[in-house]
Amino acid sequence: MIFMFCYFFGEKIQYGKYMNVDLLFHHGGKWTLKPHLLYDERYVHSLRAVNSNHLNLIDIKEVFENNLDFVLVKQVLVKGPSGNLFLVQDSDGIRILQELLTEGFKVVHVFVVDDYEEIVLAPNIINHTETYHVQCEYGIEAESEK
Repeated sequence: MIFMFCYFFGEKIQYGKYMNVDLLFHHGGKWTLKPHLLYDERYVHSLRAVNSNHLNLIDIKEVFENNLDFVLVKQVLVKGPSGNLFLVQDSDGIRILQELLTEGFKVVHVFVVDDYEEIVLAPNIINHTETYHVQCEYGIEAESEK
């Protein structure tokens, strides 16, 4: 069995383990597209202690459509660890988001574009290029010879 540990900002995370995250759903505001992408926030709906392994795009969209009176979510965006906005378009994007989660980044700010709003231009999270100090160690669990 192979174990992989990585250190993010000095914190040890074992892949395959979940962590509880807080999701903050921003709504009721307005997008500003120029000079740079910005969401003028009004209200925040929260879900606390969500298992990070259970994050998925369908559930995120349903919170906005069923609980926050959005018509039809066209785009989902999240703030990355540095505060930049990224599009999350599919399960690959959710997987990248899950990989970014650490003890220092476990509050996920979620924004959407509703059906009547213009789409926004933002980098896709699968092309995430923000740099982090990452140090990985690999270990193999082996039986000792007797």
